[in-house]
Amino acid sequence: MPVVLLCGYPSSGKTTRALELKKYLEETKRRRVHLINDESLQLVRSEAYANPTNEKMARGALKAALERLCSREDVVIVDSLNYIKGFRYELFCISRAMRTPQCTIYCAAPAAEALAANMARSDDHVTESQFHELVQRFETPEERNRWESPLVTVQFTDRSELPFEHIVQILDDVARLPLPNLGTSNPPVAPADFLHELDTKTQEVVTFLLGNAASFVPGDSVAVPNSSERFIVPATLTQAALRKHKRQFVTLAQAHAQVHSRTTGVQSVDSLSSQFVRHLNASMR
Repeated sequence: MPVVLLCGYPSSGKTTRALELKKYLEETKRRRVHLINDESLQLVRSEAYANPTNEKMARGALKAALERLCSREDVVIVDSLNYIKGFRYELFCISRAMRTPQCTIYCAAPAAEALAANMARSDDHVTESQFHELVQRFETPEERNRWESPLVTVQFTDRSELPFEHIVQILDDVARLPLPNLGTSNPPVAPADFLHELDTKTQEVVTFLLGNAASFVPGDSVAVPNSSERFIVPATLTQAALRKHKRQFVTLAQAHAQVHSRTTGVQSVDSLSSQFVRHLNASMR
């Protein structure tokens, strides 16, 4: 069953839409639905977004909940800010590892109206300064990004119901897409070999980028050896940043390798370089 990922400014209507969709799927489609949000994770918003450390812990709790609940039987609705493009990509990778489709719902809202709604809340909400910081850092989802597609945009001023049938049709269409043909795909790599290749391939990419960084111009699209993906040069490219994103990718890939012993995702040695470059593009923009 699908994962439905909501994103948007604080108080942009995400929880209202999540509850609408949950009720519709349970009552009309008779599907079992899990809802992940700040309440289910027992997070206090004003504390969860108080500083980078707390934010990282909150994202970790959300990611762990999705890893626990994501399956091919139930629908999981992830109701949170999900404001970082790289984090949305990490959640997409969890869905892909379970071979379940994912849909993104973007609750678009004018910042001034969302702020007014946030400050009018009697329950837990972020402070005004936190709101402005989160809005400034919010990365709008784009249909062209594979991990954010299919994308449904819902306007804050639209008080009508969600386009339920349209959303269900999108999810059903994605769900009917054929799975990779394992008979013609690259065979899975043994765990020990996979971990060795994972480190080798990612280090090759890092070494190439660092060795040629002096000739790069921000915005360039660079061909990377053994990768079908081109690297988009960010405004700043440092050794520390590449090492950090390499560690993140290795951790993510190892987790996925443990989930599936037969998959054509990041466990395929031939695709590791491409997967890593895609991860860098999503995380460093």
